[in-house]
Amino acid sequence: MTPAPADAFARPMSIAPTIVPTTSSLPGLSQSPAPQALEAPQVLKPSRKERSDKGILKGPHKPRQPTRGTLKGDHWEIPLRGVHGDGKILKVDPEDYELLMEMSDEGKSLYVIVSGGNVALPTVCIGGPKATDFTGTSNPYTLLPVTRFLAGERNRGLVLRHINHDPMDCRRANLIHEVKAKQTRHAIDWEKAQRKREERMEAVRAAQALQASLFS
Repeated sequence: MTPAPADAFARPMSIAPTIVPTTSSLPGLSQSPAPQALEAPQVLKPSRKERSDKGILKGPHKPRQPTRGTLKGDHWEIPLRGVHGDGKILKVDPEDYELLMEMSDEGKSLYVIVSGGNVALPTVCIGGPKATDFTGTSNPYTLLPVTRFLAGERNRGLVLRHINHDPMDCRRANLIHEVKAKQTRHAIDWEKAQRKREERMEAVRAAQALQASLFS
């Protein structure tokens, strides 16, 4: 046997390149695009409801002054104050006037509230500590509609409507009880309402007397 020449071992051996099959070279498989980086989802900020008194200059804060009404024939007319109350007149019966003045601190706690920015549907409410005591809640910002106060109601279970659709006319003849479930309307028992209202006013007076004794 003839021995291999010495330089045969010095030459590098040739190695065939390794071929890695791809999806495009394999039958029956389609080439899929390279994965892309996921974009962070956009967070939409909730839109804030525009204030109904936007753009109205308020000026420096002025403490509310007592507002006494005027007897006009068979009813009392009470001028209202505030952004939504200026120029509006609240009408109540003589049987309800003095108690309303006591409850609203001589009219200082009467507010005209506009729901949902609809200035065509205002509601006259009583605010302050007495409204909180009347309703029996712990919320110091409780607003008690005048109609509910007149009817002696503490919660929203009783729906009261204005017959002539005038929210400033809170005379007894203009208020009616509506049952939404039955779609019926009924006259208000004013004797019962006045009795319930007087009971709640006793609780209001007791709470106010206790509050005054704590700070005296």
